[in-house]
Amino acid sequence: MNCFFRLVLAGVAAAFLSFSPVVAQVSDSGAIRDIVIQGNQRIEPETIRSYLSITEGETFSSSRVDRALKSLFATGLFADVSIHREGDSLIVSVVENPIINRLAF
Repeated sequence: MNCFFRLVLAGVAAAFLSFSPVVAQVSDSGAIRDIVIQGNQRIEPETIRSYLSITEGETFSSSRVDRALKSLFATGLFADVSIHREGDSLIVSVVENPIINRLAF
């Protein structure tokens, strides 16, 4: 029994030590084929694109997306902005800040 236990323990240790986890890597490269604007109500999609500093055909990079996100928030037009990638498309979802419609005294 003692020999069997050592053999099993050695097998488990060998299997554990030879284990190399597979890490899924998300590609940060590839051209952006389309930019989709979602959630806008008053602000034109072209206005939002002008603040993005990312255009179709450019290579996707996290740093560009970060700069675009900061640029959109800096306008003060949006309560929330999220940018994510779906395949070759860049999806920009915005929630516009409310505007004052009427002031009554």
